[in-house]
Amino acid sequence: MSSTPTIPPPADPAITSIPGAAPNGPVPVPGAPILAFDNTLGALYIGSTLSMLLYGIICLQMFLYITSTRTKKDSRWTKLFVSVNLAIDTANQATITASIYKFLVSDYLNPFALPSGGAGSGEIFTYAHSLIGACGVLFIQLFFSWRIWAFSGASLNFRTRILIPTLTVILALFSFGCSVDLAITGFNHRLLSVNTPDFILAYRLSSSSRVAFDLFMTFAMTLTLYRSRSGVKRTDHVITLLIMFTVNTNLLTTLLSISELVTFIALPKATVYGGLGFLSPKLYFNTLLASLNSREYMRNELVPADSVISSSQLAISTGTKGLGTYSSALSFPGSGLVKKLLRVDESTTFIASKKSEGDAGSYEMAPQPPVKQPELVEMYYF
Repeated sequence: MSSTPTIPPPADPAITSIPGAAPNGPVPVPGAPILAFDNTLGALYIGSTLSMLLYGIICLQMFLYITSTRTKKDSRWTKLFVSVNLAIDTANQATITASIYKFLVSDYLNPFALPSGGAGSGEIFTYAHSLIGACGVLFIQLFFSWRIWAFSGASLNFRTRILIPTLTVILALFSFGCSVDLAITGFNHRLLSVNTPDFILAYRLSSSSRVAFDLFMTFAMTLTLYRSRSGVKRTDHVITLLIMFTVNTNLLTTLLSISELVTFIALPKATVYGGLGFLSPKLYFNTLLASLNSREYMRNELVPADSVISSSQLAISTGTKGLGTYSSALSFPGSGLVKKLLRVDESTTFIASKKSEGDAGSYEMAPQPPVKQPELVEMYYF
């Protein structure tokens, strides 16, 4: 009797005989050289990592801003402005993360997918980041322009006061337009291929316009602050701190924009400029938050805690009926810090100091020269 032949169970399907293949992964083309991604995807990966680090610093600064006692006096529009910028930067970071995930995970070792573009590709997320970041940078640049206008009321003549903010707004809008054009051009450009003339022009204009804005903003703010010096030692000291703070913070964004432009020109086949571009919107937002969070420190530099007296203490030391004038001059309800601190009337200012260390209610009022600009150090924000 013939035995029924035993049919062996079906073997697991072979994945492939090509070395380096992985289940459910892309299959390398036989004989195709393995591409090096150190100066392309590697640069983007490093840039995204540093971008996440800066986003963490933004979250820390937001916590400091929310918990600050000075923030309670901010208008609802100021708080809304900061919140909108946080939402924009969060969306910006999300697109950066999505682009790197598509490049390094979804399209892992697939050289045909990397420069393909199309919906859902890493390139789409990369240029979406550029578009979102341009919106955030524009809002912050316009805020800095408004700050010059608000602060230069008594330090610049009317014509100069109109001219400087107008030029900064024009530069900000031009920079935004160049960044939008770069993003739109990028949607039709292959990131890992040869740069087209349109893309080269758009990128150079975008980076150069940001450099021009940062340099002019630094000059304008420094000029405005310097011409606000009043001769009062303590206020001049605070103005010097503000000048140093302005130069140092604007220097970071300026150097980054210059680095983007230089690497784009010197390394056109690499994407080092793209990795640096991930950082630009976050540096601008960090600069804004740092300026907001520094207000309490600047106020303490202008008015040490032990020199601030209450209306009740002033009543003990003066014993006069003119308390309303002095009391309002020494309180801090909201903006106009120096105006409420120093200005008693149109021509007289006083500095309160302790007359006796042993008596908490003993103060003497020392007259000072008239203050040239009452709103001297409104923290040059509000």
